[in-house]
Amino acid sequence: MKYTPINMEKSRNNSNDVMAVTAVNESVVTSSTRVCIKNLPQKLTERELKQHIIDSCPSKVYVNDLKILMRNGKSRRVAFCGFATADMASLCIDRLHGTYCGMAKLSVEAAKLKRRKEDDVEKEKEKEDLDKERDVKVQNKADIMKEKKKAEFLAAMAPRHQMKMWDNDDIIKETANENDEASTSSSSSDENNSLVGSENNRVEESVKNLEDSSSNQEYSSTRLFIRNLPYNASEDDIRTLFESYGKINEIHIPVDDRYQNKGYAFIELDNAAACNRAKYKLDGMDFMGRLLHVLPARDRPSTEIDQV
Repeated sequence: MKYTPINMEKSRNNSNDVMAVTAVNESVVTSSTRVCIKNLPQKLTERELKQHIIDSCPSKVYVNDLKILMRNGKSRRVAFCGFATADMASLCIDRLHGTYCGMAKLSVEAAKLKRRKEDDVEKEKEKEDLDKERDVKVQNKADIMKEKKKAEFLAAMAPRHQMKMWDNDDIIKETANENDEASTSSSSSDENNSLVGSENNRVEESVKNLEDSSSNQEYSSTRLFIRNLPYNASEDDIRTLFESYGKINEIHIPVDDRYQNKGYAFIELDNAAACNRAKYKLDGMDFMGRLLHVLPARDRPSTEIDQV
């Protein structure tokens, strides 16, 4: 049997090329406000870990997010912790790395975030544009079907004397006796017409309300929904984060009875281009120790004050 010799130099170059391609495809960013804590004690709880972090730091730190990874109900001995500022995260790394928690020696480092590259963002944007075009076609088809059903409904709700019972109703109407038509009293005719008119108005109003409610389900091109916000984040913090992407028209942060934000907010930018840039750049970004979720928001509901 003849063995083919392997070119080790060529194999080494191919492996380097594969590693280079992998490095290009991967986009890993070091977080500034989140840390990864490894080699935790097996039975350590999140409450105990949070208290250990606070006690180990000389100055006051604000832990906005803390999660111990679990598998099948057991701790994987790894946790991610988010702080309000980058200085607090750096202080945690300096104070806890190499120290002991119980009998376990901790390893603390800045967390790594996987971010989408520009090419991936462009491809996803093109895919969304194609999806929107398809949705428009589907919506147009749905509108045609809606108009057809609307016409059938109005025809079914028409007064009895206006409905065709047979195919030759038009011929019968032309050859009908004019005296029979003149014998109908004007008072009963006016009353019938008023009832028919009110019924048609009611049907038209209900159809219009249905169309308005369906149109309100569309997403806005300049409004964003921000989820997983830190509870101590203020309007100024959100404004500082988004103002580099375009002019901000409005920021709305719902609060509870204690005037603390509920962990989400709405922001309206000046144009659609700025809105898209902010969405693709900030979605999945660490902000004050938490990973933001930035999604398209629905149009702001109109009020009577806006209509005046």
